[in-house]
Amino acid sequence: MDQDGNELLRTSYKNTREDAEKFVQLILNNFEDCNESTSRMWIKTYKTFEKHNIPRVVCF
Repeated sequence: MDQDGNELLRTSYKNTREDAEKFVQLILNNFEDCNESTSRMWIKTYKTFEKHNIPRVVCF
């Protein structure tokens, strides 16, 4: 979101490590923060962030 609360990007990706990697690269190249909001895909995203030493916080 920008400072006015507008959504900057909405995207999706397949539940694969390869597509999680593409998603993380998109985020790294364009943003400082992101949320992944589906419970069935978060572990691949988390592990890919971990691989790139990106700080992670998991909230329930």
